[in-house]
Amino acid sequence: IIPNAWLQVLNKSNPLYNFLADIKIKQESYSNQKKLLDENFSNNIRLNDKNLKHYLSETKRDNKIACLVSSGPSLNETKTWIKNVREQLYILCVGSALKVLLKEGIKPDAVIISDPKKNIIQQLEGINFDGVLFYLSTANYEATSNYSYTRYILFQSGFKKAEEIAKQNNIPLVETGGSVATTGFSTLKFLGFDTIVLFGQDLGFKENKTHATF
Repeated sequence: IIPNAWLQVLNKSNPLYNFLADIKIKQESYSNQKKLLDENFSNNIRLNDKNLKHYLSETKRDNKIACLVSSGPSLNETKTWIKNVREQLYILCVGSALKVLLKEGIKPDAVIISDPKKNIIQQLEGINFDGVLFYLSTANYEATSNYSYTRYILFQSGFKKAEEIAKQNNIPLVETGGSVATTGFSTLKFLGFDTIVLFGQDLGFKENKTHATF
């Protein structure tokens, strides 16, 4: 329990400030979306999709380098780099970067989504993509159920219902860190890649842009 009053009086130079503030933000985010997360989880479980264990046992990976592609504005410049070495790579992209890659003629091996809100549906609409979909157990159910190709559900640390099912079935948990990119990184780490290269994972707003364009 971290009362807001504590954060208000704690000096921001205190080494604990950022740590406590991060925890508080996650608590408030979960509290505000709890009903939606629970609904998505219940519906996604009913899809009876496979999980990370199945993917690892069913998929042969010859490439040892993975690319995690996010949709930061730098992707506008760096996306062409992927083309020349595409065959050497395993590409996992976040949902918001999928259309950017496809327009460039780059088909990723898999796409990952985690947002519980309905607006994430548009990331998978109107596209010619039949690759793998990884989705967080609390991701928007309408988006996951509408995807008609191969799907794998991810169970996350920090969500009690997901942790319980993972424990019962010996399924690995992924770390979310509050972002789909962190979830993707955790997924690639579990899959055992030796090297993970980040694209579009901006820590700033290049030319005042928040996302790459397609």
